[in-house]
Amino acid sequence: MDNGFSLDIMAVIDCPKLKNLPINHINIVNSTSMLLTVNGYKEWWDGLEWG
Repeated sequence: MDNGFSLDIMAVIDCPKLKNLPINHINIVNSTSMLLTVNGYKEWWDGLEWG
């Protein structure tokens, strides 16, 4: 499925209230690029809700 949207880089800086990222397994499998590195505080990362 190609919806014409491609996300190559996403940077989130100092957004402690951000709790959900609209990224799931299907988005990753259908992507033409790979997410190589994500930087952030471990506490923030561990608290994210996926999907």
